Amino acid sequence: MDIFVDFTKISLMVFGFIYVIRKFNHERLRASSHENLKALIAIYDRLHDEPDRLVCYGISVQELNEKGIDVDSFIHLLKDITAGQLFYDTYS
Repeated sequence: MDIFVDFTKISLMVFGFIYVIRKFNHERLRASSHENLKALIAIYDRLHDEPDRLVCYGISVQELNEKGIDVDSFIHLLKDITAGQLFYDTYS
């Protein structure tokens, strides 16, 4: 009976340790994703001032205008998609 109790204690300690490590790693991922999101939004905000930098994404302002999309709407959409992807990556 003592062996069973000792085994149970050790098993619970190991599982607890693993849980704490996973929780810590998840929190670290969440915090880094939050920081990444803030940095990406700052980059996207700069696109308002310099829309010609959309070329970095393989899109020109002329192409957006031809499709009937203004730059501000595209940047807003880009922010939403990025935030959604980071949320999905962090919490899934």
